[in-house]
Amino acid sequence: ALFMSELAAQVVAFEPFARVRAQLEQNLALNAIANVRVEPYGLAREAAVLPFYAAQESNLGASSFAQAHREDSTYVGQL
Repeated sequence: ALFMSELAAQVVAFEPFARVRAQLEQNLALNAIANVRVEPYGLAREAAVLPFYAAQESNLGASSFAQAHREDSTYVGQL
């Protein structure tokens, strides 16, 4: 989103994980980026509420809706 904000007039970012979304929003504010809208959703073929698994603190971007995605993930609830 930060990179694309320099290339596009408007950017829509989707981030279902609240901790990562807060960090993204903080980075947007720190960089005075106003052309990015952050939506609290994941994208899929159909609407659903799914279990979400957070990766370790060192790489929260590796979090996933797929439990088998990472062995060291932690269930954080339905998103």
